[in-house]
Amino acid sequence: MLLPSHSRSSLVARSLCFEFFATLFAAVVRAVIALKRLATKASHSQWRSFVSAVKPVFVLCVDDDPLALMARRMVLSTAGYDVLTASSGEDALRILRRRDVDLVIADAFLPRFSAAELTRAIKSYNPRIRVVLLTGAPELPSAVQADLILIKGRAPSDFLAEIAKVIAAVPPAEEPDPHGGGLA
Repeated sequence: MLLPSHSRSSLVARSLCFEFFATLFAAVVRAVIALKRLATKASHSQWRSFVSAVKPVFVLCVDDDPLALMARRMVLSTAGYDVLTASSGEDALRILRRRDVDLVIADAFLPRFSAAELTRAIKSYNPRIRVVLLTGAPELPSAVQADLILIKGRAPSDFLAEIAKVIAAVPPAEEPDPHGGGLA
């Protein structure tokens, strides 16, 4: 029995979606196993001092594609990042006004916001925030001042390695003077 063409295309889409998430899930499981192995090799006190010394990293993911947003959130949160999401450039800027964010990972081609406009708006709000743009295009205009531009479709482990490098480059926040300093 033949299925109507719309049923066949729906079946293909579901199959592709399942294949994508199965691959992603397998990569996440491998990452969790590797972290558990690392944790068991370190003594309890070493592991506890490491965890207490690490400040949570807040990442804002921006994409108008809900599946891509969900996949990035899952990969990043499994890797230990605190993840916020926005489905538009406008939503991202609203979140940035309310929350401290260390890194923004955004689709380079959002509706109503060019990559250059979004990056400029984020950097003018807080120059310490690192911006990573994801694109399927080989090049972006030179006016884009992102900290990193990544081609979409990378393996989750490669993606996380690149994100870790960008996070490591975030300058430390200025600590307030405990003596109530300021200019005399």
